[in-house]
Amino acid sequence: MQKRVCMRLRTRGNTPAGAREYRYIGKMTTVTITPKSNGPLIVEGPVRIVTPDGRELTPPPRKDGKPTEVVVLCRCGGSATKPFCDGTHKRNGFQDGSVTTA
Repeated sequence: MQKRVCMRLRTRGNTPAGAREYRYIGKMTTVTITPKSNGPLIVEGPVRIVTPDGRELTPPPRKDGKPTEVVVLCRCGGSATKPFCDGTHKRNGFQDGSVTTA
């Protein structure tokens, strides 16, 4: 039996208050999202990054040319390659807030 993973995505913009978007991402897999202290979100596992209009974004290539296995997402808002991190958080002094647990 195959299990499916359901991810709840936060929505922004012209969505009604409290609206949530759910997407199924195939077979049961392990995806880990780790907020790096004062830095980006580290996403490990099979994920697709999709724009609001449905266009899939390709993560920047690794320096060694191998396929990307980890996606690093900007949290500071200053990246020139949004939604991907480009290291700007180090220059703009980004500090994260306290981590909340569910």
